[in-house]
Amino acid sequence: MQQQYQSACTLIKNGGNEAQQGFQLLQKLASEGHVESTMALAKIKLDSSPPTFSPQSAFELLQSIENKDLTGLASYLTGEALSILWGGNEWSEADNLEWLNKIQQHFVKGAEKGHVDAMLQLAYGYREGVFLHENINDLGYSWLLQAAKTNHPRACFELGLCLLHGIGCAVSVPQAKIYFNKAAEYNYPNAAALARTDDIPGSRSSKRHALYHQPEIVELSAILSPMECSYLVVLSLPYLQPSKVISFSGVGKSTEGRTSFGTSFPKYRRDFVVINVIKKLCKVAGISIQHTENLVLLKYGEGDQYRVHADYFNDELEGHRQFMGPAGQRVKTIVCYLNTVEQGGGTEFPNLDLRVKAIAGNAVMFENAKMNGEVYVDSRHAGLPVLKGSKWIVTLWFRQNPFMQ
Repeated sequence: MQQQYQSACTLIKNGGNEAQQGFQLLQKLASEGHVESTMALAKIKLDSSPPTFSPQSAFELLQSIENKDLTGLASYLTGEALSILWGGNEWSEADNLEWLNKIQQHFVKGAEKGHVDAMLQLAYGYREGVFLHENINDLGYSWLLQAAKTNHPRACFELGLCLLHGIGCAVSVPQAKIYFNKAAEYNYPNAAALARTDDIPGSRSSKRHALYHQPEIVELSAILSPMECSYLVVLSLPYLQPSKVISFSGVGKSTEGRTSFGTSFPKYRRDFVVINVIKKLCKVAGISIQHTENLVLLKYGEGDQYRVHADYFNDELEGHRQFMGPAGQRVKTIVCYLNTVEQGGGTEFPNLDLRVKAIAGNAVMFENAKMNGEVYVDSRHAGLPVLKGSKWIVTLWFRQNPFMQ
């Protein structure tokens, strides 16, 4: 079976018609109980675009071999499959707790077998207070410490953050720098800058600062953690493409008015962290996750900008009406800054003479339209030119009605 499994992997890697043959061979081997083939098939169902994407099918496959797998990968993938299923809907408090307990249990199984990604997701869940436990900070730190022994860049970076802020451990700037330097060797975002600093950043709590009433514009302080900011950048790197705008005909096109690179996080590119970030933003916005478009990440280099534009659609244009569809108008936007821009790069609302600085972890949330679809013209805004350094953001748009992703 092992030889057939290797052949299936080679066929899939070759692509085209051979990939389909490899996929069918994996299905055959999985039906015969081959552990590696089952895990590979489940991973394809989690990472592929529709119609292959099927977290429910992946979950069912993994359940048949989880206890046989000695690497922890099956348990880790089960936790991620459940995360995607959990992240697609709103749940009652009791159901939400039940989902999170199941996700946590599978990550624990994977971590105890030595799977590093399972350790990292557990540590994140404990630090963010998503998973419930009486010693969440201590547990988060201990799993990070174990993961960092492998020199995994994310583990080293996050362990450095714990040591810098005293999360689950005593503050130690020298030790934090050691781990930031290890992460910087792999070009992990923000690691090199933190390795050079002698300042201990103070802890920041999430706060809302009302900037305008109609449309409602709110600055959100520390809505994302340093870990979330860097991790979202890492996930985006393989997929960045030149950004486009929606033309009059409804087709995306490049334009001089929008100079940046970007990507999105459809369901098959989401993991436990991304889903939790989206749910966090939905809670702040007070709108169901079912009304969200895909989370979008953008990177702006020096000189890049997005000139004055509206996030709402112009329903007088046929192309925009097609893009609106049954989900209707974009009623709200949240823009989260993933790094502090050295100079420039803020968000400006020119009609209101209002500017918001690009500070890591902060966000600006604003209304584009009322829930009845009536637009706020004053919500037109610009991503100001980056004068020095770079700017990384994630944007989440909310529709009037549920949005089919």
